[in-house]
Amino acid sequence: MHSPSLNHQLESFGFSHEEAQQLLEVSSPLELPTRHILVQQGERSNDIYLVLNGLVIESYLTPTQATLRDSYWPQELILDIDSLLNNTCSKILLETLTPALLLCVPVSAIQDWRAQHHPLYVRLLERAQLQVTYKQQFLSIYTSQQRYQIITEQFPHLVKQVPEHQLATSLHMSLDTLQSVKCQ
Repeated sequence: MHSPSLNHQLESFGFSHEEAQQLLEVSSPLELPTRHILVQQGERSNDIYLVLNGLVIESYLTPTQATLRDSYWPQELILDIDSLLNNTCSKILLETLTPALLLCVPVSAIQDWRAQHHPLYVRLLERAQLQVTYKQQFLSIYTSQQRYQIITEQFPHLVKQVPEHQLATSLHMSLDTLQSVKCQ
């Protein structure tokens, strides 16, 4: 049984009461420390994740480096659509950058909802697509200084925990730019 506060938190993220209940019926919360690997590149993930608190990063690993692809902040859904739809291994490494609380929704439940044409499956896909759109708009519309200001206002506790080079990469700016913005 999940706490009423978890149900309320999902509703505050934009899920209806019924959707929150359906998610909670199949999911489980997971609390993780900093630098915990959720999914190794080349492995299958058994879950999709909703970030309740903390910061999670997604990277591609090559023989010479790790390249940050995306970062997931509270209220964001981590859904590897390629692996889900094509039933393939993950092409990314998924790791917590700060202590994190995630809601884990089993891929098997998502696949069942897909087969049943369940409205929650469509809702999750829509949420994932809107999230991509909003991130693109965030990066296009706002200057580096504005992006930093918005993130520090929304997530001041997380910004203090994230190494500067990771924060700069998450905000799509150079470390020099981040340091300059912080001084202003």
